[in-house]
Amino acid sequence: DSNLLIYPKVHYWYDLPNGFNPMEIYISCDLGWRDRSAVITMAVDAFGNAFVTEEFCRSGCDGTTILNEILRQAELAKEKWDVSNDQIHVVCDTNEQNLTQDWYNRALSNYICENAIKYELTTSYALVNEALSSGMLKIPEEGDCDWDCKKTVYKTDTETGKIIYEEDKKVWHEDAMAALRYAWGNYQSSKSQGS
Repeated sequence: DSNLLIYPKVHYWYDLPNGFNPMEIYISCDLGWRDRSAVITMAVDAFGNAFVTEEFCRSGCDGTTILNEILRQAELAKEKWDVSNDQIHVVCDTNEQNLTQDWYNRALSNYICENAIKYELTTSYALVNEALSSGMLKIPEEGDCDWDCKKTVYKTDTETGKIIYEEDKKVWHEDAMAALRYAWGNYQSSKSQGS
């Protein structure tokens, strides 16, 4: 039911704007040991336009695989846009603090490493929804984020039919969009702090 979609309206990008020059890169991960893990890159320009430029979503990943994907996406961003390490934010899921501390010690200390700011879910959905529907945040069509947008729905009360504003994981569980929510939340938080 399209009325239950958490992300009902999205904007896609097919070619980045001519001369696109991101000021900040957010590489964000959602850890899923029983489901899929996701790593996405969100590139943000000086005007606040954000584009998801890389997506990785796989089942059965171990910590080293996810760390290697984060590093691959960081290197790719540096090659594409000549950004420096201090423009790259690595946003880590907070479910595995020991693992992310190990990643930091092993390979991520040269980047801006941040714990994902996990807003209350309805707030997080609303923030990303507003950005996607306004076109301030764009995703690739037919990618992992798009797939999540087309499948992730709210629960409904079986007796009253009313919408319950939480993800219906029996229908679909978002992974790439969870990583994007973390990236967008951290970006919004850094904007509000004036950094």
